[in-house]
Parts: sequence; C-alpha cells; structure tokens
Amino acid sequence: MGVPPSTWLLTERLDAAKELLELTDLPMQQIALRTGLRNADSLRKHFSAAFGVSPSRYRQDFLRTELRPTENV
Repeated sequence: MGVPPSTWLLTERLDAAKELLELTDLPMQQIALRTGLRNADSLRKHFSAAFGVSPSRYRQDFLRTELRPTENV
C-alpha cells in the first residue's frame, strides 16, 4: 500500500465523518467521537487539512447541493 497505518486510519475516519455529515444532523462532537477522533476540534483540524473546508461548511455545501431542484433539460 505504501501508506503508514496512521495515515490510512485517519483517512478512513475522515471518510466516515464525511458520510455522517451528509446523512445525519449529529453535532460535530458526536461525529468526532463516532469516528474515533478525540473531539470536535480535532475533527475540524484534520478535516480542514484534508479537504480544504471545515466540516460544518462541508455539510452546508452538501445540503445546498442536494436540496437544489433539478433543472429540466
């Protein structure tokens, strides 16, 4: 694989956090705990570093995109 185990694990945790942000309205602290991160601050730090956007902004943008009506072609 070529990736250190700690990097792989963090990636898995952040992917799980993305899914929870998309599918639930859980608070950041709960998402952090469910994905194995220490707290909401740790989630924000790692998520922002990995994806270039905060978890709350990611959720807002995702919901805005998902709720946008489809255009008729």
